[in-house]
Amino acid sequence: MPRALRPDGKVDWDREGELALLDLLGELHAVPWPEAVARISNKSWKDFGKVQPLQLDEARRRLLARPPGDPERIERDQTSHPTPAITYRLENPRLPPTPFDDERGRRRSLHRSLLGWTGDPAGCGHHAERVVIESLYAAAGRGQLLVPTQRRGQIRAVNSYPFSRGPLDALAYLPDIASDPQTPGPMVPMVVEVKNVYEWIYPWSQPLWELLVKTAEVGQHIKLLPVLACPNSAFMARWMGEDIGFLRARYGHQLFTDKADKISPERFELVRTEFNLDAVQHPVAPFPLLTEFFKEQPRGGRPPRYQVLSARFHKLSKVILRFGALASALKPPTRRAVHNAFMAAARQEADWGFQGGWQAALSSASDQNSDTN
Repeated sequence: MPRALRPDGKVDWDREGELALLDLLGELHAVPWPEAVARISNKSWKDFGKVQPLQLDEARRRLLARPPGDPERIERDQTSHPTPAITYRLENPRLPPTPFDDERGRRRSLHRSLLGWTGDPAGCGHHAERVVIESLYAAAGRGQLLVPTQRRGQIRAVNSYPFSRGPLDALAYLPDIASDPQTPGPMVPMVVEVKNVYEWIYPWSQPLWELLVKTAEVGQHIKLLPVLACPNSAFMARWMGEDIGFLRARYGHQLFTDKADKISPERFELVRTEFNLDAVQHPVAPFPLLTEFFKEQPRGGRPPRYQVLSARFHKLSKVILRFGALASALKPPTRRAVHNAFMAAARQEADWGFQGGWQAALSSASDQNSDTN
């Protein structure tokens, strides 16, 4: 049950995030940001409401900005390693100095293990790409989905049109079998980009726009369906996808290799449990949530979603390319302004109604490229 209410009776989610974060730091003392997201956003901390990362990031910013001596001020600490272990704490921790230092050191050690795993493409990012391809193979059948033989991360062109901004991670084709199963019509390419990160993806997030801009260069010439595969994304990203023509495949857990010589299962379980992470060691094999998505989602609805969405993306590809700066690292005020301009331009170009919802969500905390280690 949320604890922070505005005078109108609605939940003040920024304040709810502040209260939850203060309580978390008071109990766990030194907290890496992935743990804060896992405990407060992916789940809910104690009886606080589940606070989206958007509001939780704003809560962090506000608490860090409190003046010295404020009882709600928090501090950010980091190690001196090339990839530092960053933790957050109360300005005045509830443990005496020596026990606090010991506890912070213990948790930093575990966090450094996590940073090492996420920083190893073979055990995390590239591994997830291979799992996605295996899930595509598992979903293929009955002519619903055609999956060519491929190597992860090596989709450099479709239908002879190159992806000049870099390759995509996976490819399948959606045959038009509605009219005549014996003689399917033109096939729509479905291109997949995998972002195996703990951060949630929002409509304005750079990782999503990297996919949109890559595929829009081809989408202006042919109909295709972009898909972003990621552990978590905000509901606003789904609404945006319906409006401008893409899908996001949420698979709920950050994926890591199950090879014991790369990641010790015992150490992995210790870290996962310590930080309450939605993470799993998984072999290079189909992941059930992804297989189900590829079987059901692109062809759902009447007419099938892939036909509707690929047509919308084709229509708006040139608009997306005009705002390609969103695929780069922009400062929050600039990102806000560019994204607002894109929303207005896309709505003007579209000859269908937008369901909306992803426009009004943008706020000063919207930049998801800030340091959240």
